[in-house]
Amino acid sequence: MAFISDNRQQLLEDTRTLSEVFSCVRKPSFSTLAPLPSNVEAIEAGLLFSRKLQSFVSICGPSGVGKSEILAATKAHCEDAALMSAEHYLNVRTRLSPRQPLIIDDCQELLGKPRRMVMFRSALDRRVRGGCPTMLSFTCDQAPKSGFVVIPQSKRWAKYGIEAPNFEERLQLIAHVAKQEQMTISPVLSQLLAKWLGGTGRGILGALHRLKLEQTIWTNSRDCLRACGILDAYFSGNPNWDLRYRVIKTSGACQPIFPTVNSDEMACYTLIRTAALCEHSVAQFLGDTPGNCYQRAAKFSDLRRTDPSVAQAHHQFVELVLDRLLR
Repeated sequence: MAFISDNRQQLLEDTRTLSEVFSCVRKPSFSTLAPLPSNVEAIEAGLLFSRKLQSFVSICGPSGVGKSEILAATKAHCEDAALMSAEHYLNVRTRLSPRQPLIIDDCQELLGKPRRMVMFRSALDRRVRGGCPTMLSFTCDQAPKSGFVVIPQSKRWAKYGIEAPNFEERLQLIAHVAKQEQMTISPVLSQLLAKWLGGTGRGILGALHRLKLEQTIWTNSRDCLRACGILDAYFSGNPNWDLRYRVIKTSGACQPIFPTVNSDEMACYTLIRTAALCEHSVAQFLGDTPGNCYQRAAKFSDLRRTDPSVAQAHHQFVELVLDRLLR
């Protein structure tokens, strides 16, 4: 989580991590971080800095991959350190103890501001010459060459990068966060989240928090599809995501498999009752009225409740939809 303005400085001073916000964890800690190949070096750098084994550290990576969590954990393990944004540091630098260890977030905000960059570089240069421990964080997609301009005596700094987690790492992160949140998530749902939520940990944390508001156990196929409906807004950033299209297309393809079941009614029931999408959204996609979609879903619900073969057909249909979502 990035803190980017002076009026949010109190949030930095509180040093709350995403893990703390979304669970009962009260104090940032390295133990709450998920060590992945993409971030393990940066985590180790924070640990070494907090133990005063490295004095000058710089980490960079894209937004949402846990940089600020690492900074907060470092601050928690280095109690005499101060954590603040680069802009705030420039405003209060003369009031800080010259020997106090500093952890400075959002250094990228100074790039493109020549006067602020010169002031920042000058202040850092004095700290380096005085041997005052300093840790910097840049939010960027790649290591910024321009960012090194604000780092004086560059060779004295240990520089670490954090990359967006790949699919396998996102699976690890989902398992890690689910365990912290005391949630039970099926392998199918974990794969769906890892595939459709994109590359940042922030999206994963937000999605799991949203699911936790509903329930903590998501294990069967109906749960998985319902989770997809609940998280429809989270997935919508992916241009290939459209749960309505997937369900309708699957229902048409499965008509020969379930000849005694009305595919339109099953699709409406699945979208409205199982995936919990609103009737207006479903009707808009089908070019129909919300009332008609509701009636179709209600009719199929009655059949499903009274006819075991219809219930079994719907169970198989849900699994087919999930299978198509994972392709």
